[in-house]
Amino acid sequence: MKNLIRLLCILLLITGCSSNNDNEKTNNVSNNEQIIEETEENFDEAVKLIEENNDSTELFDDTMVVGEDGKGYVEVPSNWVKFTDASGSGSFQYSSPNMSHIITLDKIVWSEEVPVENQTAEAVANNYFGYFESTGITKIQGAMVNYDNIDKDVYEIYGYYDNEQSIWIVDVLTDENGDVYFVSIEGLFNEDILNIYNLIVKTYNFTK
Repeated sequence: MKNLIRLLCILLLITGCSSNNDNEKTNNVSNNEQIIEETEENFDEAVKLIEENNDSTELFDDTMVVGEDGKGYVEVPSNWVKFTDASGSGSFQYSSPNMSHIITLDKIVWSEEVPVENQTAEAVANNYFGYFESTGITKIQGAMVNYDNIDKDVYEIYGYYDNEQSIWIVDVLTDENGDVYFVSIEGLFNEDILNIYNLIVKTYNFTK
């Protein structure tokens, strides 16, 4: 997918985060706890699907834990496979068998030029928002969400591409040491990706 090739570029941008994010981008990270804003009929349906999934104890018949130390761990369906994109970003990636949905896990490694006070999840989320804007992704939204196993709020940015047939979701998390991680979920906008999103929210952790 074209967005996977962009991951290496955006990682380079993130490691150079600075305090030059304007107020408009900061304000876009709102307190909306829904993955899709209820503005159009298809968004409403997506929210309904998530709410239904949140009431379910089992989303998949069989799952497995995948991930790496220093990048994070999450459960995925047991038929998913290891994926490596052409950019060689070094991030940990897994995909559905037909590659219609892909997740990426990684930890932000800051460059020496970034002041300590700017090494935050909010700064990373704002950079993703700006990157989405610059690459033609549409209907970009920001949200604060909660992961079941993570104490701190999670910054979320998402938007649409391929004529709004696909969605790219990026969640930015902070561990107890202040280190910043991200989870990227992308692929066809359908019930499957909403189920995967919900599984990640329920199972993601920094350590195995």
